Amino acid sequence: MNSLINFLQSFNLNKKPLRFYLLILLVNLFPTSLLIGQSATWTGTGNGTDWDDPNNWNFASNGSLTNVNTRYNIPQSTAGPTTASGTSLIMKSLHVKNGASATVPNGFSIEINSKNQYVVPIHNNGTFVIAAGGSVTAHNSKDSEGLWHNTNAVGTYVHGSLTIYDIGDPYLEDDLIYLEAGILEISGTVHLSQLD
Repeated sequence: MNSLINFLQSFNLNKKPLRFYLLILLVNLFPTSLLIGQSATWTGTGNGTDWDDPNNWNFASNGSLTNVNTRYNIPQSTAGPTTASGTSLIMKSLHVKNGASATVPNGFSIEINSKNQYVVPIHNNGTFVIAAGGSVTAHNSKDSEGLWHNTNAVGTYVHGSLTIYDIGDPYLEDDLIYLEAGILEISGTVHLSQLD
């Protein structure tokens, strides 16, 4: 706490906005995991293919398959999950990084709920496939930059079901899907809506 006081005293308090000091105070008083959530990074060291095999993920900050606040990451140039032994997974966000790939298989569903935070639920920089019979639902009520980002991506392929909706944010500044690069191929069903 002394380091926080010394840090704040090093600034002229009249020149910085109060919210800056409140942010510094929050970062020092609360565990980081409470502020940014838990995370899981794909390693494939379990069976190498299942979304719902906990041994395929490196969990940090108390993340787990049953913790809906976990942010999932498929690292750069990695072949990510393609199968599942269960039927569903709930997460806070999914980021498929450059050159990586992930497939939601037949009979498996993923719900991505960013919990009223300024988090892009799905960020695809690689290849993301929703197979026939697979489904993804993404929603949030505070994101101001779209709910699905396709940037630097090979593409997103929807052969199953994709539902994206924003709940009660009249200030949504961008589209529900932000397609900067790559392709969005749809042979399945896509539902887009903004609910009040």
